[in-house]
Amino acid sequence: MFRLVALIVCVACAREPTRTAPAPSPSVKTRVEPDSQQTTSTAFAESITRAFRANPDSVLALLNPDRAPTDVQVAAVLLESSAGEEKIQFARYLARQGDRSGTVLADAARRADDWQTLVSVLQTMGRIGDRSAVPAIGSHLSSPNSWVRMAACHALGDLGGQEAANQLVAVLQDTTDTVVSAALIALGKTGERTSLDQILTLLDHENPRVRAAAVSAVGRIGTTPSRLEPLLLDTDAGVRFKAQQAIDRIRGKEMAR
Repeated sequence: MFRLVALIVCVACAREPTRTAPAPSPSVKTRVEPDSQQTTSTAFAESITRAFRANPDSVLALLNPDRAPTDVQVAAVLLESSAGEEKIQFARYLARQGDRSGTVLADAARRADDWQTLVSVLQTMGRIGDRSAVPAIGSHLSSPNSWVRMAACHALGDLGGQEAANQLVAVLQDTTDTVVSAALIALGKTGERTSLDQILTLLDHENPRVRAAAVSAVGRIGTTPSRLEPLLLDTDAGVRFKAQQAIDRIRGKEMAR
């Protein structure tokens, strides 16, 4: 079985590229890791991070589907260790690879030690659209960090399906209104009607942001317009706008039938 050499670039940084891999630098240990489960060892991650700092172009050259499965393993490591635009770049690469990135992203989500990285990983898992990731994403709905919980909500909304909707309904009890709003928006994206009754109870929430999110969700899932008409007189302009938008959406669907 193919085995992945953890040190895949030489940090000795030879100036001229060659077709055969140069001998590894004596200062860096070479370790061989099995890739059958596409997991990423700490030694592998550290070696890639060091190599990227020493010679970025050599490592970036590995981000090619022809290098599978090394490419997604490297991209996941770089996503974790980078920041800003670089982090976005590696997340996009992983998203483009689709299901091939699933295992390394789940691994990265378990290993992430900062919330920014975890948010990026969860968002990428949602964009891939593999519903088998619902349990892994849902496990972060109880994170102490509200940004992580919101990211998990949005990712579940992207995946859709009844299992995702069930997890999102539970989040409607969250004590942070921004998280509740994220769950409502995500439920609207799933389109699962089984969540409608729970969403309707939040149309009179004290926070206008939550009310607006509930209105949007109802508009996407669908109900009789009369349930939303009282919101046209809401004290908040944003809620009134969302209510009219949702009513128009529902009526548009009815006319299209």
